[in-house]
Amino acid sequence: MLPDEMQAVLKIMRAGDINVVAIHQHMTHDQPHYLFMHYWGKGNAQELAKTIRKALDASRRTS
Repeated sequence: MLPDEMQAVLKIMRAGDINVVAIHQHMTHDQPHYLFMHYWGKGNAQELAKTIRKALDASRRTS
């Protein structure tokens, strides 16, 4: 995700009971600057997938 997308994605993930365990970068001086998120979800696979879809959609709206 891009830095400007992070807060929206985090809110969606937390609302869907998906735990974010790390946010970091892999590259330096990259343009655009991407952040990577590690997460953990437990429960109904369809509900978890819906949350991930919402997070992906939120990141696309702000890029």
